[in-house]
Amino acid sequence: MKIKRTLLLFFCFLIILDLTGCVERFTTSPSPPQEETQLQVSQISPSQPTPSPPTALRIAILPEDLVDYGILSDAANILRDALGIGVEFVSTQNDYDLYVGTSSEISTMAQQGTLQPLQGILPEVSSPLLSAFREGENIYALPLGGKGKLLLINTSLLLENGLPPRAPATFEEWAKMMRILKARGVRYPLFLPMEGDSLLENFELWSAIYGGSSYSQDKPSLSDASRRALIALSALAKDDLIDPLSYGGGEEEAKEAVKGGGCAFAVVWGDDLPSGVEVGLIPPSQDIYDLEKKPSVSLGKVKGVALKANSPLTKEAKAFLKLVWHLQKKNNRDLEALALSYAVPCPSFRSYPQENEVVKRFVLSTIQGILAPEEAISRAQEALKAIPQQVPPTQPAQPQIPTNQPAQPQMPTNQPAPPPMPANIPVIK
Repeated sequence: MKIKRTLLLFFCFLIILDLTGCVERFTTSPSPPQEETQLQVSQISPSQPTPSPPTALRIAILPEDLVDYGILSDAANILRDALGIGVEFVSTQNDYDLYVGTSSEISTMAQQGTLQPLQGILPEVSSPLLSAFREGENIYALPLGGKGKLLLINTSLLLENGLPPRAPATFEEWAKMMRILKARGVRYPLFLPMEGDSLLENFELWSAIYGGSSYSQDKPSLSDASRRALIALSALAKDDLIDPLSYGGGEEEAKEAVKGGGCAFAVVWGDDLPSGVEVGLIPPSQDIYDLEKKPSVSLGKVKGVALKANSPLTKEAKAFLKLVWHLQKKNNRDLEALALSYAVPCPSFRSYPQENEVVKRFVLSTIQGILAPEEAISRAQEALKAIPQQVPPTQPAQPQIPTNQPAQPQMPTNQPAPPPMPANIPVIK
């Protein structure tokens, strides 16, 4: 392990040495003439001392994001060990050089002129997530690995049947590809795991594809997007495009089905992915695609790292971004993930166990052809209304401690400990 770590650090050190502008900070510049130095000092008023420049690169990030994107801690440790560049992870309320935020946040900041474009900083490569941070001709953030559902693709099976070996751009194109595969002899093009909570997760995914949410603060509600999602799922099942084994199968069965060539596509979580298959984004519906007037790269808000326009440590920040980029390229499977954990609104039934069973029953009845989608939605709505409202027990009032300043969240170190997960919320790996 020590040898591997030494080799990794040496490899990263070689990368860092190649980072444009990074080494310039550590070269010795000639001393200015004495007279000029004295003149500059005399012009500084004692009542207005010049603020000392920051000694470390400041990265504004939420604690949970630092845990999720541990690659930022890895890059910080390598910069510190190899080049002596300090990195501090600070609260988003603090002053900062780099900002970790969602695509919508970064888009707003770019429009306000508070960010530097990253052209020329990152290598000229294409990524499905880069366009999430594009404003005009400029890209303003380095995408971080997404979290959520992935589309596994058996590209060999697509090529054998005359289809391009890539992820579809829209849900409609995806359905068309599956029907072509079916017509050309692929028995079941799609494996959609429905064992346990996977049934609800995938129905929520389909609902999000159509721009809707199955979540409400009081009780789950089945919107028009949910109805259209159920129609789409039932149509795929009716045309024998979904492997019936997936009705009782889970993630591992889905991975094996695609890897073995039994199916061309499978929907799984982005962890422990099998070798020999490609990974792509879950495509949005054409309705969303047309609404945004541009290719949609994700149903959620992808997170990225942006560079502040007036950062005094711009060279160090660029070195950090380049290092993160190179580290991601060593394991970039999550970079293509659908960031459903940042979807707005976030579809989730999981806080409502009784409601879960109602929705599961009617979704599965529709997929198996027992109920028509419209009838299933209607019956499910009535069944949800009939469930008694769960009133949480009242908690004794806690004494309020007055404070003159709002408390700032304590940021984790470069080796953060995972925060405790709330009850009934699955861990998203």
